[in-house]
Amino acid sequence: MVNKQEDKHQVLFNHFEGVLGQARNRSGTFELTTFHRAGIDLSDLDIFRKRKIWATIQTLPADRAPGPDGLLAVFTNPAGQ
Repeated sequence: MVNKQEDKHQVLFNHFEGVLGQARNRSGTFELTTFHRAGIDLSDLDIFRKRKIWATIQTLPADRAPGPDGLLAVFTNPAGQ
């Protein structure tokens, strides 16, 4: 039985060393800068996503609970706007 903290550390180390193994020397490496490409501007997607989400919310029936809070859309937006 393992009681001492140091022994517990050694048991865990031995287990994970056996599972994960040890690092091996690599025969070659990649130069990551050669794979770099210019970034893509995705800022237009954010606007589209906001409009799409709002349009989806607008189509929800007012007499149904939209989520786990149980509040009806009529209750949260009584003017129906």
